[in-house]
Amino acid sequence: MGKPEDRQGSDPDGWPTLERVELRRVTHEDVTSSELPEAHTDALTFSTRYEERALLGEGGMGRVMLCKDLRIGRLVAVKMLRKDRSDRPESRMRFLREARVQGQIEHPSVVPVYDVGMGPDGTYFFTMKCVRGRTLDHVLRALRNGEEATIAAFSRHKLLTVFQSVCQAVAFAHEHGVIHRDLKPSNVMIGDFGQVQVLDWGLAKVVGAIDVPPGEVIEELTDDAHTLVGEMLGTPGYMSPEQAKGELDRIDARTDVYALGAILFELLTLAPLHSRESVQDTLLSTIEGVNAKPDERYPHAHAPPELSAICVKCTGLEPEERYASAKDLLGAIEGFLSGDRDLELRRALADEHARAAAEAAVKAGDEPAERERAMREASAALAIVPGHEAAMTTLLALIVDRPKRVPPEAEEELAEFQHRCEAEARRGMLIAYLGWILYAPLLMWLGPNNWTAGWAAFAPLAVAGVLAFLMYRGDKRPWMPLAMFAAGSAAIATSATIAGWAMPLPGIATAHTVSFLMYAQRKHRTFALMVGAATVVLPFLAEATGLMPASYSFEEGRMTVTPVMVQFHPLALRTYLFLSSLGVVLVPSFVLGRYRVALEKTEEEAFLSAWNVRHLLPGEARKAASMLQRSARRVAAAQYGVSPSTDSGAKKAA
Repeated sequence: MGKPEDRQGSDPDGWPTLERVELRRVTHEDVTSSELPEAHTDALTFSTRYEERALLGEGGMGRVMLCKDLRIGRLVAVKMLRKDRSDRPESRMRFLREARVQGQIEHPSVVPVYDVGMGPDGTYFFTMKCVRGRTLDHVLRALRNGEEATIAAFSRHKLLTVFQSVCQAVAFAHEHGVIHRDLKPSNVMIGDFGQVQVLDWGLAKVVGAIDVPPGEVIEELTDDAHTLVGEMLGTPGYMSPEQAKGELDRIDARTDVYALGAILFELLTLAPLHSRESVQDTLLSTIEGVNAKPDERYPHAHAPPELSAICVKCTGLEPEERYASAKDLLGAIEGFLSGDRDLELRRALADEHARAAAEAAVKAGDEPAERERAMREASAALAIVPGHEAAMTTLLALIVDRPKRVPPEAEEELAEFQHRCEAEARRGMLIAYLGWILYAPLLMWLGPNNWTAGWAAFAPLAVAGVLAFLMYRGDKRPWMPLAMFAAGSAAIATSATIAGWAMPLPGIATAHTVSFLMYAQRKHRTFALMVGAATVVLPFLAEATGLMPASYSFEEGRMTVTPVMVQFHPLALRTYLFLSSLGVVLVPSFVLGRYRVALEKTEEEAFLSAWNVRHLLPGEARKAASMLQRSARRVAAAQYGVSPSTDSGAKKAA
């Protein structure tokens, strides 16, 4: 009797069983030969057994046909070596090695080989399972093109489970001493029911066996990233640096790991790891190295930091920097899919972002780009590890240490705030001018004494009112505010013909000038002050030089007012003086009140944002943020004349 592990028995149904089957590694004797045994070279076998149906694909080495196996009645895929290559021993050896290696890797994700032989025209062939579906390369193209059906069918988790199956098949091959050497999305087939197959083992290397001579280049790189066979073996963009350099003696399991890392990068970003502008650019990028962090190169892809780190480890320039085999890579992928996130890795990634934030904060100064980068890096660190101390410290420093000049983005917000304030002020000015025009009946009640003086005062007032209305309706021509203010000031100056330059003209001029200054641009403020002063100075000088009749005369301690425009009736004059004095109080109060409403809304938004930020900070940082808020209140008090204790008093009252 044989050893226990070799004994055969039978189950109750009579089928033979093997109590133990020990899988062995593929060896030199299993795969190295350029010839078929004579028993497998009968061309009649092919013609009597297989019926050709359709061409599935064609390449530099041969073609794949869809055939029907007439003995069993099933469809199979038949790969046939091109006739012009059948005469070359290295081509026959490579072709037969592919059939033997693929046939001996008995794994669900490796297409099984059924038979090998010679076709009717003397060319070698082997038959294998006919796989239906579409390649991973086709799926990625559809995702890049935004095909809705593919997007719905292939979520990121689905793509990762496909990648997991590929890793399982490659890990199985590595355990049996086989290196694929040409892993890429077009060599991964996804079946209609989710089955995954790793295709094309034509460049496979058997550990310990004599390698097949590379031979000449058989396919050039195109958009489909075809295989190159020459000084190097593999596909540019997926081959490892040692393959790109032609260092075939350094190829091992870690070579496949590099290709798997390139595939993972593409799954996460829908973009290739290396440039595909030309073969030379792709090979140069492979040899010199490239940033393999999906979360940095394509932030919009939202690649998880764990998977980003896996991509980096897979695609190290030196084999020693990578996972030792596809099995180790498989463990990392399974750990991610099972939810076992590496906390130490997260901490390391957060530390890296925090260091970048600190470096950018030092350079920030008045450079908005560096300041923005520092905020982004600190936020990334906090997103990975909430409460990260170094990131919190940097974020607090950025909040407290405000830039000396307003960044462009903040200037837009400031301009929006100023626009709201201007809109409120323009509404107030329009109402003030309309109210002022309503004084016309009152002047008629006083009794016109000089119609020319009356029209001289009313005409510029009407112009100012029209301009205020146009501005209120949205006219933003830059000269209109100045013209409106000048017309209004001219109307005020000519009103000196009512009761002189001393009353109530200065109060009206003050209300008018202050209302304009509330929203005037800085470059126009000097102009406004000069025009406002001129509304009093010019009538005074006109009377002092005799250009206008004197409004006031003094004798025996009395001042007599002599009006030019109107006559004085006691009741009408009292009403005019009362209403004009009341207008001096109400008009600026109304305009300032509307301005204050806009200011309070902006302050509320600012302090709500500060409140949210404070709750992102640790306890010590909140104290500093509170000091920052008090400092902001003092600045607002100095700028807008608001008491800094107003808000705090309101809080105490509440």
